[in-house]
Amino acid sequence: MTQQVLTVTVPAGPPAVFRYLTEPELLTRWIDGLRESRPLGDRVMRVGARSIEVVEAQGRTMEIVSEVTALDPDRMLAVRITYPGAGDTDMVYELAPVASGTELRLTVTPRYRGVARLVGRLMQPMMRRRLQGNLDRLARVV
Repeated sequence: MTQQVLTVTVPAGPPAVFRYLTEPELLTRWIDGLRESRPLGDRVMRVGARSIEVVEAQGRTMEIVSEVTALDPDRMLAVRITYPGAGDTDMVYELAPVASGTELRLTVTPRYRGVARLVGRLMQPMMRRRLQGNLDRLARVV
């Protein structure tokens, strides 16, 4: 699966959008299939902060690990998502103020291992639609 870049304009300022990217109780409002986000350790958002994400997809429930890899409040958040036995994905959210609110750019870089590589390539169009759907939902709920 190759790197993907998606964008959406959110009719709210960067601080409001950033809250929806970083507060566990708000993540489930816009990420399809996310049932719970449990911070590991304290709830302070910082580089190295980790959480367990409970995700339901295609009738299966799994836990994935999320780790903040870079952070610039109200401007940028980078997260590495680790899938047990399948690899990981880097997700970089960049926020820029625009006249109508915030332009949010998401860059997704997957690194799958083993059989997950083949499956990832086959599922790339579906994953792109799902990610864009998440961003569109975010624009509606903020």
